[in-house]
Amino acid sequence: MKLTSILSAALLLVASTVAPATADPSSIKGPSATGRRILVVLDQPQTHYSSFFDQLTSRGYKLSFRAPKQLKPQLVEHDVKAYDHLILLTPSAKSLSPDLSPQNVVSYLKDGGNVLFGLDSDVSELFRDLSREFSVELDERGSALVDHFGFDRRLDAGNHTTVLLGPARSQHLPNSVDLPAGGIVPNSAVFSQQTLDLARTQPILYRGVAHRLGANPLAFPLLVPSATSYSSEVPELVKDVDTPRSTTSYSQPPLVTSTATRTVDGEEETYETVSTPSPVPTVVAVPSKKDKNGWTAKGRASLEALDQKNELVAGIARSPSDTVSLVSGFQLRDNSARVVFLGSTDLLSDAFVSPGFDTLNARVAEDLTQWLFQEKSVLKVQASHHRRVKTDDADARQDYEETDEGNKIYRVKDHVSYTLDLSAWDAERGWVPAPTELPLQVTFKMLDPYITTDLVALDASHNVTDLASSPVSTRFGATFQVPDRHGVFSFVVDFKRHGWTFVLHKDTAPVRPFNHDEYPRFLSSSWPYIAGSFSTVAGFILFTWLWMTVSDDDDRDEASKSSAKKVQ
Repeated sequence: MKLTSILSAALLLVASTVAPATADPSSIKGPSATGRRILVVLDQPQTHYSSFFDQLTSRGYKLSFRAPKQLKPQLVEHDVKAYDHLILLTPSAKSLSPDLSPQNVVSYLKDGGNVLFGLDSDVSELFRDLSREFSVELDERGSALVDHFGFDRRLDAGNHTTVLLGPARSQHLPNSVDLPAGGIVPNSAVFSQQTLDLARTQPILYRGVAHRLGANPLAFPLLVPSATSYSSEVPELVKDVDTPRSTTSYSQPPLVTSTATRTVDGEEETYETVSTPSPVPTVVAVPSKKDKNGWTAKGRASLEALDQKNELVAGIARSPSDTVSLVSGFQLRDNSARVVFLGSTDLLSDAFVSPGFDTLNARVAEDLTQWLFQEKSVLKVQASHHRRVKTDDADARQDYEETDEGNKIYRVKDHVSYTLDLSAWDAERGWVPAPTELPLQVTFKMLDPYITTDLVALDASHNVTDLASSPVSTRFGATFQVPDRHGVFSFVVDFKRHGWTFVLHKDTAPVRPFNHDEYPRFLSSSWPYIAGSFSTVAGFILFTWLWMTVSDDDDRDEASKSSAKKVQ
């Protein structure tokens, strides 16, 4: 018995020491509010994006890699997410493994996962059809963003598809054009203030495809093209011969003047004639227009020709309802799962984030992934409260009445105070008080909104700071009067802003009319009726008094005269 007890205790000790090492990675606190496990699917060597992957690892994420058609590791196992985030860097893949089918990816998003779609000019029909589900229409396969005024001369192959974006690109161009330079959209929920400040001095390198956003309000642009760029087929590169090309031109020689004589009436006259000789052909040597690598772009279309073809000219779609974008975000309505459509996989490559180029690509990639993996702009409702506000000290009514379902009942024309405790996620500290400048509103509605008022952040004394009972949060509040209409009302907070987690919170509050004993003794609205009834009584009494007291003397005289005649 003693030996058995000793062995049991030893086994328990070993199990307790091994358990933390085999714990679920998602249960360990990480930078994201949803988890730190990432599945990366790519069709190129990992070294192509080594700087990007090192950045994610340094932030605390656990990365797993696989090829597009590999079966392991699975994205979802036994209907449970095996990874919290998905990165697809396979734009040209015509098919993927069964667990990465479009239907499964959409189901994964509905289950709370986040997805990054890496695209480029060779995007396949698989991703084109999948993008349409999110109201994203990609340009035709083989097309790319071209900018003859704002391209990078160090990395461009001669077809002007390696473009510079942002106001700072004018510092890198010899002949800058004073037109909108595109770049990142100033969305503070996605990009940090430091990135927005650096965008004035550092450009963004981009080489990829553009897309159009439809009417779906859940999709929004994050990176837009410049006004001098357009979308076209990738210009074909042809090797030039390292010799001048010859062409034939025709020059016009000077006019020839000659003198002749003629006889008129026996006399000789001298006159001049002018003749035009034929053009003389001349062979002219035209220098080659190749770049330093010996490549020349062929098939370049002019802006006027593209305008006739309804292409994207100057970064603006011909349809007024479309928005042209290079990088776009999308948030699901129900669970705020996030999606990023990255039109250039090169934007994440080591060649484009090299520190020697002094570009903003590394910071843009960091901000995009922080937002995508829900490290920032994540909101959570901790609690909500509402109560009746007493009019004065003599008001002895209870703050509220409760129904059998536990709902608070208010009376018409009551003054009600509503508060909402809101927290935001911080990658280092966890849940912290939400920003006080959020434009929150509460609506008191019954089928239709009756009252809509702003929720204002209260002072620090009203905030929840007891970590033992509730996470730290910011308390927003508003006070208003219940309308003079009874029924079942709801307090509704519906906050939807691009970049922020959607907040939808409802509280039911029935509103009853006055009881029979709650009306005042004299109602001001009844005075016309009271006055009318008393005036009727007074008129009747006056009429009766007049009828009974006033006599007709003339009738009496005539009656007496007629009676006297009869007597005579």
